[in-house]
Formats: sequence, C-alpha cells, structure tokens
Amino acid sequence: DRLILLKRGYELDYGDIVVFHREEDAESAVKRIIGKGGDVIAFDQTALKWVRNGEYVDESEYFGGEYSESYFSSMKIELLGDGLTIPDGHLFVLGDNRNMPGSYVSKDSHMYGALPQSSVLGKVLKII
Repeated sequence: DRLILLKRGYELDYGDIVVFHREEDAESAVKRIIGKGGDVIAFDQTALKWVRNGEYVDESEYFGGEYSESYFSSMKIELLGDGLTIPDGHLFVLGDNRNMPGSYVSKDSHMYGALPQSSVLGKVLKII
C-alpha cells in the first residue's frame, strides 16, 4: 500500500491513522489513534473490547477480528486493570491488524504504552 500524508496543519482525532517514528526499534509505523492526552484507556477481557474513559470504543469500521493469545501476553498490565492515563501531548495507537494468526503481535501502544505526539510524522489522508 502507498500512503498520502498530511505533514503539517492537521488536527488529530480518534480513528485517524498516523505514521510515526517508533523509538523502540528505529522504524516507522502506521497505526490508528484510540486515545489522546487525558484519556484513560483499558481493555475489557470479558467483552474483548477497548474502553476509553469508561465507554467501549467502536472499532467496527476497521477491526472485526479476534485477538490471539500472544496479543494478551504482550499487553501492558495497567491496561487490564483500571487503565492507563494518557499523558498530555501523547497518543494511544493500535494497529488494525491485531488479529493476525500465529505469534504475530502488533507493535503498538498495547505493548509500548503512550506515544509522544512529537513522534508523529504525518496524518494519513488516503491509502492507495
């Protein structure tokens, strides 16, 4: 896939897709915004849904799969309890391909925590 990015003059909102530099492995990544500064993000293991500020996040437009066991084993423990408060100037991002078979695990905020917004290289306008 090829991406058309807006590199300046944009506002970020829930559901937007961003490209960012991932310091953990010195690569760029493409993920979707689930949380912003001030939000409390948690994962409800019974419902198998993400929770933002006490409400389920509707991901039906872009994620309809099931989670693998390896996804849970890599999850930050705070997300399974009361949740993780996202600091100001940070984002909580998740990959749309969280349901890949086998041992694949999306390298996103479920694993690394909040992403500094300064790491964002641009907002995806279109995927071609």
